[in-house]
Amino acid sequence: MGRLVDQGEHQALDDLLVDGPLLVNGDPNLLRSLLQNLLENAWKFTRDRSPARIELSRDGEIFRIRDNGLGFDMQYAKTLFAPFHRLRPKEFEGTGIGLAIADRICRRHGGTIWVDASPDEGATFSFTLAAGAPETSDKNKTTSERPNRGIF
Repeated sequence: MGRLVDQGEHQALDDLLVDGPLLVNGDPNLLRSLLQNLLENAWKFTRDRSPARIELSRDGEIFRIRDNGLGFDMQYAKTLFAPFHRLRPKEFEGTGIGLAIADRICRRHGGTIWVDASPDEGATFSFTLAAGAPETSDKNKTTSERPNRGIF
């Protein structure tokens, strides 16, 4: 949460709930980027809520990040993961690549990502990751020496 808090947005997050251990196999740098993109998205769209709440949970193989932010109409759900697509470009900052990156990371790990939302009730981004880790970029180490365990 350090980077989220240090962005100078001066918003308060009332609750960040992390439910259970969130260990997974995968490229730690990519998994960190996945989580960062999804949390920053939740953070951005809850900034005007009181109380602002973000929940990170795992149910078997499904990970979820749920917020009580603005939400959106599900008719836009399929376009959210396209690069440079933004639902509210005039209201909120961003480049429109965060969710596209999250989708790519999930697919790179043999998983998938999807969303459920309702206008003015928040959004829940759910994703899965396969058990095997992708190759890391460190070519000088053997497979057994490469880090392949990420923690959320």
